[in-house]
Amino acid sequence: MKPGRIIRRSRKVLTVARVIAGEKGIPRSVWYVLGAGIEGFAWLIVDTGLVLYSTASRKPLVHVIGDSHSKTFRRKLPFVVHHIGAATAHNLKKKGNSTKSNEKLFDTLDSIRKKDVVVLLFGEIDCRIHAYYQFRKNDERQTIGQILDMTVSNYGEVIGQIKDLGMSPCICSVAPATTVGNEYNFPFYASPEVRREITRAFNGKLEEFCRNNGYVYLDVYTKVCDENGVMLPEYLADDVHLNSHAVNIIKTELSAKLGIRT
Repeated sequence: MKPGRIIRRSRKVLTVARVIAGEKGIPRSVWYVLGAGIEGFAWLIVDTGLVLYSTASRKPLVHVIGDSHSKTFRRKLPFVVHHIGAATAHNLKKKGNSTKSNEKLFDTLDSIRKKDVVVLLFGEIDCRIHAYYQFRKNDERQTIGQILDMTVSNYGEVIGQIKDLGMSPCICSVAPATTVGNEYNFPFYASPEVRREITRAFNGKLEEFCRNNGYVYLDVYTKVCDENGVMLPEYLADDVHLNSHAVNIIKTELSAKLGIRT
């Protein structure tokens, strides 16, 4: 963990502590600071251990940054997971968005060594919810294809900014659609058939963007779906997410495209 990240984390902890002190008293505030300090120390030990592993094995660490789908890679070497919340690819470039995903992303990137590999995993929320919702919310003035084009364009701007930092991000495909229902009660929610086509189209556009701009595209989608674009049951962890079997697919992709042996 870089010193700058430690300083930023400490400032955030103290800011929250001041609020707690004002609302619940100084004892609760002190208790919060102690808890945050223990948690920060624990993560410092984990980070140090991973760096030592990487140095001893002479292998780069693979930092997976994304929405909840990144959690599939937890506790799987050489992967380090950075879950930054329910972030969409469409809004990832926007500072101050509701999930603060842009700030969280670049704060995370600041802690990563240049020798390591960065894998971005965003877009599933766009395919399952955002694209169709925006299509219907705006009276279908834009086609779903146009919304997906804008989403990939926005995502692409962020990818370019990461490249400007001296990193070469790998872009992971979005997991296939499932039959999950409208669990968040959105007023507009596509049928399973429409979600399958949205996901297929998004991955196709994302792969084309990567090919045209020289980015490594990691294809999990075609390996874990059937001919209709539905996630194969053996890869399901729950109603939406891939299970740990998908990890080996990414390892194979990294080996084939970057020569990384894990």
